[in-house]
Amino acid sequence: MRLGFNGYWLQQLTNHEINGVAVHNSKEGTVGLGPGIQFGGQRIWFRVNSYIETDVRNRPSGIKVTFRISKALAAKELKPSADMTLSGD
Repeated sequence: MRLGFNGYWLQQLTNHEINGVAVHNSKEGTVGLGPGIQFGGQRIWFRVNSYIETDVRNRPSGIKVTFRISKALAAKELKPSADMTLSGD
């Protein structure tokens, strides 16, 4: 199990558009900070992160929680074939 501190920064680069017309001063932006936990075994991990958003612009503010599952896939070991060997020619 691992405990940690997480964060993200979001800055929208272009204004929203309605019917092809830009809506001025509509760019979203925020900074999210908060705790996180990860637990799992050799091939699968579970992560839960919580973020409290600050400096929120043009979007709903509040607490965000994410849950993620990651699974490592087994890699097949390659065996040399006759085509892969180097010849002295």
